[in-house]
Amino acid sequence: LGSGEELACPFLGNVFYLWNVPYTSHDCGFLGFAVLPTMPSMDQSICFLAERGMAKHITFLPVGCESIQLPDCVTFVVANSLSEINKAAPGSQFNVRVVEGRAAVMMIGKYLQLDWQNMRRLYELKFVLQKSFDEMIDQMHDRFREPTPITRKEIQGFLEASDEEFESIVLSPTTKDMTKFQVRDRSLHVYGEAGRVEKACHLGTDINAANELGRLMNESHASCRDLYECSCPELDELTEVCKAGGALGSRLTGAGWGGCAVSIVPNGKVDSFMAYVREHYYAKNPERLARIDSALFATKPGSCASYVKL
Repeated sequence: LGSGEELACPFLGNVFYLWNVPYTSHDCGFLGFAVLPTMPSMDQSICFLAERGMAKHITFLPVGCESIQLPDCVTFVVANSLSEINKAAPGSQFNVRVVEGRAAVMMIGKYLQLDWQNMRRLYELKFVLQKSFDEMIDQMHDRFREPTPITRKEIQGFLEASDEEFESIVLSPTTKDMTKFQVRDRSLHVYGEAGRVEKACHLGTDINAANELGRLMNESHASCRDLYECSCPELDELTEVCKAGGALGSRLTGAGWGGCAVSIVPNGKVDSFMAYVREHYYAKNPERLARIDSALFATKPGSCASYVKL
């Protein structure tokens, strides 16, 4: 977890406990979003909503949490690419993606004569329009016909915003020097990814469901790599190694630009899979190999944070 969750989640739990306030995991999970709305809300929520053996479909508009039974014939294997990037640095692509999505929302909102000045996120646009993810993808294709970036001048002119207004409602202090915005591909990825999550929630639990989940994960990584451009050469190499080693599916996890890949592997192939990844990814680089004990491990979804009375 990031430093924000490490502070926010124990703080909220302890406040409830010390003040003797009755609460549920659901309360804690979504109160984190209300108190710190600019931080990664899913990370905060899953700390209190996790359930052993289950995935969780967490939504914030509307607020909700659905338990998803996962196929029991597979194991999740996490592999750290050992590539890292400072996502909070000025000019970070992490911050750029946020702004590109915001620009897309405002342009579509103005085009459709909505209250675009008060819209910031792509899910807000879907919520207002009450359309499916596939319909939102069609909307993006219809409005942004070319995959080429749009200049600041073009967006600012369409929004009829002054320099000061544009910097206030679209940009952020770390992205104020942006001149080009890849709004089409970023939007297509976000709605496509959300659609894949929706499909994954209704797959079932048998081997056919596991195979389909793997396909969705592979499709997800391709979209992260090609449309959202949040992968990196190490992650692309690692996911290919994982698939070659027997994973049904493999994708980057987290924000991207480094960090980990997560794969689903048939239970009976976990040992051979991990040996293959060790040989074909970690053993090729002595620095990677030296860190393999903490970089490669099999896991299953666990329980949420709780108190232990001693």
